[in-house]
Amino acid sequence: MESLGDVQIAHLERFINTTDHPKATKRFRCVAVVCKSLVDSELKHAPSAAVPEYTVVVISVPELKQTYSAVFDAARKALPKALPPTSTPAPSREVAEE
Repeated sequence: MESLGDVQIAHLERFINTTDHPKATKRFRCVAVVCKSLVDSELKHAPSAAVPEYTVVVISVPELKQTYSAVFDAARKALPKALPPTSTPAPSREVAEE
């Protein structure tokens, strides 16, 4: 019989009986950036008591779509204008005679 080294039968049991050892815990974490109007309407349905398995961080932005569009447009305008493509002469294919 092959040696198991430091592994004990109790160590193996958790893999043999995976539904029993150990009990699974669920933890949900979330970060959301949403429009303030959505937060205001959805808070009406939020649970009144905290649940330790869940963590939700909500960042509310007033007028999210308009704010996003304004930031995106400002970033686009801040970029340097693209230079028009220049025509580069094709490389010469002449072979020097010796």
